[in-house]
Amino acid sequence: MNKSGILLSLALLVGVAATRAGEWPVLESPVVCPPEIGCLIQKYVDGDAGPDTVDYRCGRLSSPAHRGTDFRLPRLADMARGVAVVAAAAGVVTAVRDGMDDINVNDIDRDTIKGRDAGNLVMIDHGGGWDTTYAHLRKGTVAVAVGETVSTGQRLGEIGMSGAAEFPHVHFGVRLKKTVVDPFVGPAPLRPCGVLGAPLWSAAAVAAWPYVPTGLLDAGFAGEVPSAERLRAGVFADIRLSEDAPALAFWVELFGVQPDDIAWARMTAPDGTVLAERLQGFDGHLARSFRFIGKHRGGGPWPTGIYRGAFELRRGDAVVVRVDREVEINGR
Repeated sequence: MNKSGILLSLALLVGVAATRAGEWPVLESPVVCPPEIGCLIQKYVDGDAGPDTVDYRCGRLSSPAHRGTDFRLPRLADMARGVAVVAAAAGVVTAVRDGMDDINVNDIDRDTIKGRDAGNLVMIDHGGGWDTTYAHLRKGTVAVAVGETVSTGQRLGEIGMSGAAEFPHVHFGVRLKKTVVDPFVGPAPLRPCGVLGAPLWSAAAVAAWPYVPTGLLDAGFAGEVPSAERLRAGVFADIRLSEDAPALAFWVELFGVQPDDIAWARMTAPDGTVLAERLQGFDGHLARSFRFIGKHRGGGPWPTGIYRGAFELRRGDAVVVRVDREVEINGR
C-alpha cells in the first residue's frame, strides 16, 4: 500500500466513532422475513481480488467477483408468500426495472437477459456518494418510481428470481462513489478477512443476520428418484405420497459444505425397518449440496404408516446440521 493509502486507512479506522453517524449510512435489514420461512444469507461480497473466493469471515460463502449480499429464501415455494424487500436507508430512487419473469436462469437462453442480469431492481441514492441496489425482485412487485424519496424500511418490492438468478433472493449491493463496499466490513480499504472493522449495519440488523457458515436449506421426501433440478423447481413441495409411488426417497439440500465433512442419512419404514442408509464424504467447498437416499418399490404397495428420515452433517467430532423428517403414506 502507498503512503496515501495507509493514511486513508488509518483515518477511517481511527475516526469511526466521529464519522459513522455523519458520513456513513446506517443500514437496516433490506428484507422483512417471517420467522417461519427462515431466510438466510447465501452469498457475501467476495473479498478476494483473484480467482478464489472468500467472505468477510474467511469462509467460502461467495462466488468470484460477487459484488453484494444475497438474502435468499430456502424454498422456491416461499416466493409466493410475498417476502418484502425494503429500503435499508432513506434516499432518492434513481433507477427501477420491472416486468422480467421469475425463472431459473439455467432454464432460459442467457442472451435473452443480456444487459439485464440484475433482473427487476431498485437503486437508491443516499447522498455523499453512497448508493444501494436491490436486484432480482419479483415480477410485478416494484412499488416505487424514479425520483421518489423513500424512507428507511419503506417497501420496494418482494424477493424474486428474475434476471440471472438460480434461487429466490434479493442481491443487495452497497457502493461508495461507484466502489463496492461490504456492509459487514465498512469502507476501510485492504482489510483482510476476519478483521471486522465497523459494519454499516445497525445493531438490530447485525443481530438479525448472524454469520452461519453451514446450514440446511430444505429437506423432505419424494415418490421418485429425486434430482436437484426438480427440487429447485418446487416439484417436491408439500408432496403427498401414495402406496404405489415408484420409489421413496429422503433428500436434503445444504449450504456451506466444507472439505472432509461427512454426511450420514437413514430412512426407516413404519415398523422401524431400515430402508436405506448411507455415509458419504465431500471433496471440496460447496455453496449448495443436494443429497438423497432411497429405495425402489417392490412388487406390492408401500406399507401404510409413518416413514422417517434422519440426516447428520458431521465435521470432525461435531454435528453441524441435524435433520429429522417424517411423512405418512395412507391407504387408498
